[in-house]
Amino acid sequence: MWPLFDVVLADQVSVIIPLLKLKSSMKVVFYCHFPNLLLAHHTSMLRRLYRSPIDAIEEITTGMADLILVNSKFTAATFAQTFRHLNARRIQPDVLCPAVLSHFVSGTIGT
Repeated sequence: MWPLFDVVLADQVSVIIPLLKLKSSMKVVFYCHFPNLLLAHHTSMLRRLYRSPIDAIEEITTGMADLILVNSKFTAATFAQTFRHLNARRIQPDVLCPAVLSHFVSGTIGT
């Protein structure tokens, strides 16, 4: 049914992780750019009721990954403050900083 992969990278949306874990030998790496629940508005009671199960599912499914990566120490700290249940279980992300093209930083693009 599934192709044979040793590792699968899930990016941004963690809800796919339980489906990927159906193949028990496959490892899942989740790359978290920023907790989605912090991007959503929780400004009214109706929105809080609507977002509550979505936010819980995000934390539960994120915790199912074999390895969680974030893009900075700032995001790692935000992850710990946001996903308190995962932090209490000592599930903490590792930082994998995005690569930067040196020619882009040095200003030599197109020359």
